[in-house]
Amino acid sequence: MKKIPLFLLAGMTLLFSCSKNDDDTTPPPGNEAAKKLQQDVQGKWLFGTDVQLGRKAISQQGRQSQRSLLGRPLPQQVETNGTTGTTGDVPGFIEFTSDSTYIIYDENQKVYTGKFEAKSGDSIVLTGIGYLTGIKITDGKMDFKLFYAAGNKTITIAANKTAAIPADNRTALLCKGPWYLTTEESGADIIGSEEWILDENGNEISYIVDSLSFLMSNNGTYLVQTFSGGKLKEADMANWKWHSTQSDRFLYAWDNEPFDEEDDDVQIKELTAERLKFTEGWDSDGDGVEDSFETWVLKPAR
Repeated sequence: MKKIPLFLLAGMTLLFSCSKNDDDTTPPPGNEAAKKLQQDVQGKWLFGTDVQLGRKAISQQGRQSQRSLLGRPLPQQVETNGTTGTTGDVPGFIEFTSDSTYIIYDENQKVYTGKFEAKSGDSIVLTGIGYLTGIKITDGKMDFKLFYAAGNKTITIAANKTAAIPADNRTALLCKGPWYLTTEESGADIIGSEEWILDENGNEISYIVDSLSFLMSNNGTYLVQTFSGGKLKEADMANWKWHSTQSDRFLYAWDNEPFDEEDDDVQIKELTAERLKFTEGWDSDGDGVEDSFETWVLKPAR
């Protein structure tokens, strides 16, 4: 599996409120159009690699190109031809989910997340960032302008909608998260462990992992967040989809890496509303046989 360093999650919380006359039962102008946009915009929209919001993300020192499902570095895997492979430009996207959550992933491999609310038929407020205006959705394409408050700038974006993960009971359960890693099985090596990151000045700082969350969306995105002392320290994001022939397996790949059904598969051992258990393996010596395994056990948020 080829993995690449990712980013730190950034974001603020902005509060938006509105009021109305309790005696007025007539929807305000544009309200029905806003409700329609709130529905129509749901999904994952890919855009080019020229959209940058904040400064370049801080990456963890020593992170290798190979990453496990939960963002942990793996031993360097040697490909059969003796090389390790490379990655290309990182595609960006904006995603809107049915629970009014948005995720933006930009060229800097930086992610912003929060709640969104359509205010008219062509505008949306993004808590923590700013707002979208001039939204036009036609035949799976969306054009809009993003006002980024922190940078005091407006970015024009053209995006294409991606296909959603097929809806079934498996998808509904897997995407009900967030899920939280327990200390069972391989989780015992992560919870309570010491990790290192670099600050803005390139100085190495350490922290103790006290929590790790795992969130998957039905648009093919998953986000892993690592916490210490109740504060977010690191975030890793990748793509996922179901295995084409084995119903108990799904695939994951970082950034624009292609899915590999032989090397990037994860086997689900248990999937209920109360428990998620899966195992992933990898070939550590390049002989074509998986000889290292990790098993993760997660439980839903309470």
